[in-house]
Amino acid sequence: MNDLDRDVVEPAMFRWINGRNGERDRMILSMYLFDGITYEKMLDRIEDAGYLPMTKDNLKKVIRKRKEQLFRHI
Repeated sequence: MNDLDRDVVEPAMFRWINGRNGERDRMILSMYLFDGITYEKMLDRIEDAGYLPMTKDNLKKVIRKRKEQLFRHI
């Protein structure tokens, strides 16, 4: 992320990314926005953290949905 820094985005993530899978989705969005890792590596980390396995397509849907949800508020 070039324009926004982590100090701005992370608090907004905790405020606006909630619900049934909020914790998992914040983890996914954080990896996507800040870590710069591949989808495959994200899937490994999600599973290693104890969440149910998901497909790459499902991961992309979560990223698209939650990123849109987050940036409406920033």
